[in-house]
Amino acid sequence: MACQIAENTPLALLRECLGLPAQCHSFRPKCIMGLNSQSRVSALGAPGAAIGYCQAIFGRAGNAATHTNHVLRLLREIDAPWANSHEMYWGHLKDEPAEQFLVGGMTPLVGNGRVPVLITGLDPAADLSAIDAILNTRPPITPGETVLVRMLLTRDDSVEATVSLLRGLVQRSLAASEMPTWWPLVQAPTTVAVLQRLKDGLGDLWQYANIAVNPFTPRDVCEVAGDQVTVAQVVVGAAQEITSEGTIRLAKGITISGAAPLASYSLAPYFERLSELESPPTLIILGPSLPSWTDEMNQERIAKLLPHLRSECSRLWHKVDPPRRETVWRMSA
Repeated sequence: MACQIAENTPLALLRECLGLPAQCHSFRPKCIMGLNSQSRVSALGAPGAAIGYCQAIFGRAGNAATHTNHVLRLLREIDAPWANSHEMYWGHLKDEPAEQFLVGGMTPLVGNGRVPVLITGLDPAADLSAIDAILNTRPPITPGETVLVRMLLTRDDSVEATVSLLRGLVQRSLAASEMPTWWPLVQAPTTVAVLQRLKDGLGDLWQYANIAVNPFTPRDVCEVAGDQVTVAQVVVGAAQEITSEGTIRLAKGITISGAAPLASYSLAPYFERLSELESPPTLIILGPSLPSWTDEMNQERIAKLLPHLRSECSRLWHKVDPPRRETVWRMSA
């Protein structure tokens, strides 16, 4: 159902390159494309994820599994659409192995949810050992499903390191004749020139690149990246900083890639820009909870965002007929 909205064209092209058949990315019993739906023995990944919630929008509660269950409950209590679609937050990793953290956090979503993205601040030029720890983890994800790993390009040598990483992952996938479990989601906070260098460096592999944007990303990034923009971050601050017109201001202490302190943006022009993309991206709702914010305060800010988001999704998903659009909005994952 949602594949017409957030199929993730770069990963679909990689699947085609590997000679693998198309795969349904939903638990729904009947696939509108006639594909076999997924069994409920694992969790799903990024393709087909229309909406997801960063787990950092709520303060960390216990270990990774406990926190996932905590976020599930809080989202369901406010009847949030796609409540079972979670972006895991690498910043919650404490004194535990990466595999224990990742597997533990995903396990509550087995059979009922998905992890479209693992958001990190890792840079391939500076943090390759941590990235390798992620790439070498086998999470409870359906075979053929792929989780995106958000990486930041922050240094002069970031582009070269990212090109090398992505080339290696393509070679590994070709050798194994299988889709990668993890795949880079690149975000360059300040300038389009970095992405242009990445595009030039990747050459033919650019078609497999996944690019993330947020409301503070330079406008020309979408023009350069085009079909590679597969994830759009919807940043939310405190409830009282969301106006009736859909303007959102960041709270003091919230840090967002490319945004100045206390920055603000309006949803309408942001979604107007996103609607110009060939394929609607996965929408990730994020904005880390501040230490003084309670679960109730975080529920309130998401609940206040949702009517605005629903209105803008009608514009973003305009190629889908209204009844199907409504069905997609009401999906749990």
